[in-house]
Amino acid sequence: MKRLLMLVALILGINATHAQIQTATLKASGLTCSMCSKAVYDALTKVDFVKSVKANIQKSEYTIQLDDTKKIELSQLAEAVEDAGFSVAEMFITTKLSNLTVKNDAHIEMNGALLHFVNVPTKTVDGMVTLRLLDKVFAGDKTHKKYAQYTTMECYNTGYEATCCNTKSNGTNARMYHVTL
Repeated sequence: MKRLLMLVALILGINATHAQIQTATLKASGLTCSMCSKAVYDALTKVDFVKSVKANIQKSEYTIQLDDTKKIELSQLAEAVEDAGFSVAEMFITTKLSNLTVKNDAHIEMNGALLHFVNVPTKTVDGMVTLRLLDKVFAGDKTHKKYAQYTTMECYNTGYEATCCNTKSNGTNARMYHVTL
């Protein structure tokens, strides 16, 4: 059944892959003490698709192991940090890609998350790769604006699938995550 769904997705124009998002590394901002770090840690461990969280208090950084059997909504990680009273300064995801050709404005799906590549030259990626999230909630206004020059697609500004996207997800206006290598 999974192969049939992937074939349908390819036919519809999604550049699908067997890749699974394995980890996320998140740097929080606004932390001033170990109690703050603990609040973020506790909030992240409550997210459904999170297997485990390892905190580096000195760097205000969290390495999050993800459950690749579940749909991953990266925005839930940012929401958890915000619910704890803080914000995300930057976030990276790590995945293993198998001979996937990526390029600027290419879209792929991983664990149910739609990814849009920005400022990426055409190349084939094979092996472990770390992707930086560029959306405001994961990177801040300055980084988001810096990368805006590399795409004219409407989804970059909204964070949601738009008519510019070639994903054809039945008009669901799905969350689109913008990434770079």
